[in-house]
Amino acid sequence: MVLSAARQLSKQAVAFGPFQHATRGRGTAIRAALVLSIAAAAYYRPHFLFGKDEEGDAVGAFIAGLPEYSATEVGAHDSPEQRVWVTYRRGVYDITDFIAKHPGGGEKISLAAGGSIEPFWKFYQQHGKHSTRAMLESMRIGNLKQSDTIAEEHLHDPYRREPERSTVLKVHTQKPFNGETPVTVLGERYITPNEVFYIRNHLPVPDIEINDYELEVSGLGVEKPLTLSLQQLQDQFPKHCIVNTFSCAGNRRMDMEAYKHVKGLEWGAGAIGTATWCGAKLVDVLQAAAFDLNKGAR
Repeated sequence: MVLSAARQLSKQAVAFGPFQHATRGRGTAIRAALVLSIAAAAYYRPHFLFGKDEEGDAVGAFIAGLPEYSATEVGAHDSPEQRVWVTYRRGVYDITDFIAKHPGGGEKISLAAGGSIEPFWKFYQQHGKHSTRAMLESMRIGNLKQSDTIAEEHLHDPYRREPERSTVLKVHTQKPFNGETPVTVLGERYITPNEVFYIRNHLPVPDIEINDYELEVSGLGVEKPLTLSLQQLQDQFPKHCIVNTFSCAGNRRMDMEAYKHVKGLEWGAGAIGTATWCGAKLVDVLQAAAFDLNKGAR
């Protein structure tokens, strides 16, 4: 089950945002995205509520009297025709009727069909809220045999190599890390210092070796496909810089709460910052690849 889930994750991870040249020698970053979200929905009224906090959450614990299934039996339920079952800890769940209502889309949640959702939730740790797991518990149909559960030591922690962050940041979540700049710091200078620039993550920070980094330019309209290293990007293309202010769409969400409940991180006024952004222009890279707009347009 662990290997199956890992293979599914590896197939779905998508690298995007071709490159970012950061100031002060911070190097490059590739953002990886995997959308797997079983979020709390008002449509469901959980009938298994344990009332414990997130550290002592009993969701997924063994419940006497429920049917017991093996991993093989769960694995046979991997399509709507067979009913879609998943496991979490000792729990077995029928999520078939929830798939179409899943905020992240039915295709993504179906990756765990017939297996454990734990490797996925380990990666996307916003699922750690008790409300999310309690909602899952409302779909409980049985127990997973003890011999088929996943040991904690076999669950790889994708957040184990996170970079150090400034203690000045106001932290909202650690995994994934989200933190905002104190308002008092924002007002001190026009350019926000890199080390206290607000951080918005949905996933772990990719661990990338700069010397192994490559940008591939190919596809419709590209007459001359290119594969460029970071050094080539820096050496072969003019460096351009702009000063721009970035703001998270959820900035000042705490203030919005005074008028209406809004889902999401409770940002104050510090999810905003101004920086000098430098790098090669996309148009220069596309010209080097002999990109033909007429052939590339759809």
